[in-house]
Amino acid sequence: MAIRTKLVELSATPTKIDYTDSMDRSSSVVIQNLADEGYAYIGNENVSSSNFGLRVPPEGTFDVELAAGENLYAVTNGVDSITVSVMSMDI
Repeated sequence: MAIRTKLVELSATPTKIDYTDSMDRSSSVVIQNLADEGYAYIGNENVSSSNFGLRVPPEGTFDVELAAGENLYAVTNGVDSITVSVMSMDI
């Protein structure tokens, strides 16, 4: 089982949560909001602070299983940027 980890900086522009190598298998993804202030908004390529699938509070986490080829995007609001930690495991 391959495990990938990385830090991703979010802004008001949707950022694709991906890796340089192909996500060619189903995977379990965990996103942790490392910010003391500022929410991470998770969704599709049109995600915004008012159009999102899930809001991750400061220091909160979100986990999901994705099929091969599915993508997550994230943004923040109210602050210049925040950093999230992402861990992905092939399943």
